[in-house]
Amino acid sequence: MAILIVIPATLSLAIFFRSVVRGNVDPLLVALLLNALFLVFLPPPSYVDVFTYGRVSLGLATAWIAHAGFSKNRRMLAYSILWTIPFQFYLQWML
Repeated sequence: MAILIVIPATLSLAIFFRSVVRGNVDPLLVALLLNALFLVFLPPPSYVDVFTYGRVSLGLATAWIAHAGFSKNRRMLAYSILWTIPFQFYLQWML
């Protein structure tokens, strides 16, 4: 759960506040902020299993990749692959 929700939401909030300080606010950055805040204030039953929080974190992943592509940030695009790792191990464990 930390890889899919906690770390990306925290990083998204940090990216937003750093951009606000620099004066670079665009609509994709606001979408990143709103998705991160949605995940932070989500009730605990939403994190029952990997499929549930995988579905919930999809909006944050989409906003993250859209902002990284718009800002041409290769590091953010490279880190976005981290969302796929827990799903692969979980599906192997279930089979």
